[in-house]
Amino acid sequence: MTLAKNINRNQEALEKALLVVSQFNKLNIGYLQSQTVVLSKAAQSYFEYINKIQEAIKESSHKLENVPIELSKHNWFVCNLMTINEYNELHEFIINNDNDSIDNFMMNYINQYYKDIKNSLINNNPSREIFINEIFKSFQKRNYITSIPLCLIQADGLFLDTFNKKVFQSSQRKDVVSVKLSDELFSAERFMYNVLGSRIPIYDSEDSHPNMLNRHRILHGIDIDYANQKYCYQSISFLKFISDIVSKTK
Repeated sequence: MTLAKNINRNQEALEKALLVVSQFNKLNIGYLQSQTVVLSKAAQSYFEYINKIQEAIKESSHKLENVPIELSKHNWFVCNLMTINEYNELHEFIINNDNDSIDNFMMNYINQYYKDIKNSLINNNPSREIFINEIFKSFQKRNYITSIPLCLIQADGLFLDTFNKKVFQSSQRKDVVSVKLSDELFSAERFMYNVLGSRIPIYDSEDSHPNMLNRHRILHGIDIDYANQKYCYQSISFLKFISDIVSKTK
């Protein structure tokens, strides 16, 4: 009798255990199924996020390429100190053909960061420190008669020192551009050389842009009304642009 009771108890215990295992398995399957749904949604959100990032990168790349070229048509040049937000702001002015806002933005930018621009120029070109100091001394005193030609002369000298070519001579400038664009360059550098290879007022033929800053007309004494604030800021912008190109080659 005792043996029979023990067998019955063991059987009941086994049945309970099997029931528990069965319920546990059902719970696990349900849990796994619920987690699969969660993971699937998370994966979908992740890939959507990645796609948005890729689109943002593509858009930023377009702006990086577009802004330097379009800006140079106004005799303004991008600076390696500029942020993405500043690029975005300039991009909006460009697509809206808001030339006054472009001028105001760039002049305010140089006013705000002229010390950083000056220090960058000196650090990258220490042998020309005396000339750079004179440029910014004249800039602060609004002595544009001096500061503008000095910027143009130093830009020519920097380019000549580095590439043994003259930046204001079209054929020599294009020789440098064609060689550099055949190299493996980061996008930002490639955009800079694209600007250098394009026709822009500051070094285009003297008659192409009669009311814009032009190196030939100034240094050959043709333009005697060049000494204005906007031209000064543009010449500093150009000098910094050439210095940025040269510093990446050193």
